[in-house]
Amino acid sequence: MSEAGPLLHEEPKSVQRHFIKATIQTQMPVTAVKKRKRGKDVA
Repeated sequence: MSEAGPLLHEEPKSVQRHFIKATIQTQMPVTAVKKRKRGKDVA
């Protein structure tokens, strides 16, 4: 984890934004699926 920090700081802001957007797009569907599974488990 300590190595990822310096690398992100060295990259331009545009690359950081693209990386952040990519992580958000990959994480959002996962959270949505978890919520759906929780709803089914409760029901």
